Order: sequence, then C-alpha cells, then structure tokens
Amino acid sequence: MDIQEAVYKEQTVRNFKDNPMIMALPRIPNKEEMIRNLICYPDYSESERYNDLETRLYSLSNINSVYQPVNTSLEIFRKIDFVIRGGYSSRNPFSKAYINDVYKDFDKIWTGVNLDLPIKNSISFALFGSSGCGKTTAIEKVSNYYRPIIHKEFKGVMFNCYSIPMIIVSCQHDASIKGLLQNIFYEVDQAIGSNYFEKSIRARNTTDVLIIRAKQLLRSVNCGCLIIDEIQNLSIHKSGGKEKILNTLLILSSIGMPIIFVGTAKAIEMFSSSGFRLSRRLVDGGGGILIDRFKNDASWELFLRSIWKYQYTAVKNELTPELVNFFYTITAGIPSLLKSIYIAVQKTAIKSKNEVIDKDLIIKVFNHDFKLMIPMITAFSSNNLQKMIQYDDMYIEGLIENKLFLNNKSSLTRNKKDLNTKVIKETEKIKFENYHPKFKTNYSQNDIRSHIAKKGEGESNYDVLLRLGLIAKNDLETIGEKT
Repeated sequence: MDIQEAVYKEQTVRNFKDNPMIMALPRIPNKEEMIRNLICYPDYSESERYNDLETRLYSLSNINSVYQPVNTSLEIFRKIDFVIRGGYSSRNPFSKAYINDVYKDFDKIWTGVNLDLPIKNSISFALFGSSGCGKTTAIEKVSNYYRPIIHKEFKGVMFNCYSIPMIIVSCQHDASIKGLLQNIFYEVDQAIGSNYFEKSIRARNTTDVLIIRAKQLLRSVNCGCLIIDEIQNLSIHKSGGKEKILNTLLILSSIGMPIIFVGTAKAIEMFSSSGFRLSRRLVDGGGGILIDRFKNDASWELFLRSIWKYQYTAVKNELTPELVNFFYTITAGIPSLLKSIYIAVQKTAIKSKNEVIDKDLIIKVFNHDFKLMIPMITAFSSNNLQKMIQYDDMYIEGLIENKLFLNNKSSLTRNKKDLNTKVIKETEKIKFENYHPKFKTNYSQNDIRSHIAKKGEGESNYDVLLRLGLIAKNDLETIGEKT
C-alpha cells in the first residue's frame, strides 16, 4: 500500500483544468520520462563472473528482471495515460453534470430500472498479443508511474476521497464473472487498505448484486481505468454466456471509466464473434494495440544485447551477428523464450569446463531442455500458415486484419476455423479469366500460377506451394537438423 497525498498541478490542456482527479496525477510523461520509468537494468558487475559456481547459478535469475523498452512499450504507456486522463475529464467531481449523473444512477438502482446504461465518454481499448511477448510486464511497469491518491481539500473546499488511477485484475484459468468482480474488491483493498473483499465473501452476494457493488465501488474510489488481464481465460460457460459478460462490462464502464482488455489471440474470438456484436461500443474511439513477436530487426538486437551483458560465465562471450540471427531462429522472436533459453545455456556453460557460449551449445541445450517447443518454433521459423494456426495463443498476424483493427473500423475478423478453411481452400483464389494457361501469362499476384511461373531453378511445383505455406511437410524438422 503506497498512497500519496494529492498535490494539485496547473494544467495546460483546457479540458483538464479545475479537475482535481487530473490535477493530482503525475505530469504527462515525455518520451525520456517514459523510458526512465519502464527500463530495468539490475545491478551487475563484471567481477560477478568470477564468483563460485553456485553463486553464479543463482545470479542468473537477474536476467528475468531485465526490461528493455521498445516502441510498443512507449505506445502502451501513452495509450494508458491518454485513457486515464480522458476518462477523468468527464468525471470531474465538481461538475454539476457529473453530480447529476451520479444521482440519476442511484435512483435507477433503488427503483430497479434497467442498469444497462449508455457509456459516457469511456475511452476503452484492447491490447492483444502473442503469449510471452511482454503485455503484462509492460502494463505492470506503467502502473508504477501512478500511485493511489488521497484527497483532503481542493481550492479551500473539504474534499475527502481516494482516486486510484489504475486497477489491474487478472483472470485466472476458467475464471467467471463473479471471480472477476471479487478480484476488483481485492485489488481495491490492496491499493487503499480497505476490506471490501472480505465483506463480499461474507455477504455471499449473487453475481448481479456484485456487479452493482463493484460499479459503485469503482466510482467511489474514482478508478482512472480498469485493466482486465488474461481476458481469454474468462469462461463463457461459467459466466452465463457472452451476452452476460458483455452486459457486465457495459455496466462497469457506464460510469465513464475506461476499461482496457488484455489477452492473447484466443481473446479475439470473444470480441469478434456474433455474440459480442456490441463489443465495438467498448472500444469505440479507443482503438487497440497489437503486440506480436519481435521481427529480426534493430529492436530484436537491442533486446538481446540488453540481456547479453548479464553474463556469469568465467569466459566473456561476444555476441556476434550470427548468434543474434540464430537466437531469433530458435525463439521465433518471443522475448520470454529468449530469456529462458539464455539462462539455460549459461547454466550448462557454467557447469562445463570451457564455459563458452556458441551455436553448438545453444542447439544442445535447446534440443534437451526445450524439445516440447520444437514443433512450434519449426512452424514459425518456416512461416508455414498451416502449422502456425495450431498455436492460436501465439499467432496474431493471420487472425486479425491489422489495419482494420488499429483503425477500429470493424469486427476483429475471422477465427481459427475460418482461417484453417482459408488455408485448405487457398487454391480457390485462382482467377480463371482465361481458363487455359496457354492463353494467359500475366497472372495476378493472387494467382498461384504466377508463383509457379517464376519458380527458381530446380524448384518443383511442390516446393513452390511449400514455400508459400499452402502445404506442410509430413515430417517435422528439429532445430538441430535444420542447422
């Protein structure tokens, strides 16, 4: 519990003036401030490479604490800061319009009127990404910038209340709406030292009652934004169906509080299905962010170099361009997997005689300690669509039309079954303006015949289809065999 007393700062943005909720927030961060708040380099000294074996093995855990911000990290920071301030701008406790809305809402509760209220300027958005790409870590880093605030007086007026800029709740496996609501009570207790969670357990409230109590609690503590992490774990069956989930989220958001949905590719089906036809209301105006695996570019090398310096082998190993590319091949650009492999490789090296990290050692460790990952890495390394769609918590690019999603124009496109059907029937895209090939040579780019006509020397039609990812080999290659 780390509560700070409100210190009100003058605002230059017109909509933020005379609003204690916004004036008490930290200043709008610039790029340098965001990097400074996100970055994490644990203390390290070259002399640690000469410690005894056991000490060095335990020291490897430092690598898990390293956080290197990249462009996507800054985008997440900006987006969260934007929705917090934007959400508060319509909830000024000294605004007559806001006070009237609060009274009307209480009247609806006591009279039993339908509580599926329209959203009031709620700038919500979704953050979807491959498993292990750092979504949760980025959000936790951003949350360190915003502490719970206690207000006592504003411009000479007694003003006793809390404001909690961010509340993060995580859905455990097969979670229900009721469990999600109880998590909200728990996180509020953690932030301000209250006991709402214990009260909710003792009262044995129904889900419908918990929804109303959670809504009023979020309003009373002036929650800046509610972040629901791992939303793909929310059980539709346990929660009473998709419409029940959506209506719950709409009710919570009806106070004007933004909701940020965080999940893997599996969550996309929940938002894009016909049962969630109203979900666009929750992200209307907020858009979304997609975090996929790293590409093998400067960002990947920056991330790899940030952890490479945490080296506990007696021999100092240099990071060569060949190793940069090879680490990408065996991790498919997944940052959490890179850390795990690098730690495992160092453990093996430290226990060996020469303590050298090279390609052969990496292959040996990968095939021994990460053999269950080989089919997935093979699928992504080969860029084979038919194989990749088997890992629906990892594959992002093929499940979403990125441009449509980021511009927030329409539903979040097709599910895994639709995509599999597309792959199997890809050949149906061939355009037969002139049926016989001899009458046409300038095929469109979508036409498979154009790729076959341009095949390389010694390349068969089968090789072309394999290269395009339209068919898969029957035998899975191991990383060791490929190298």
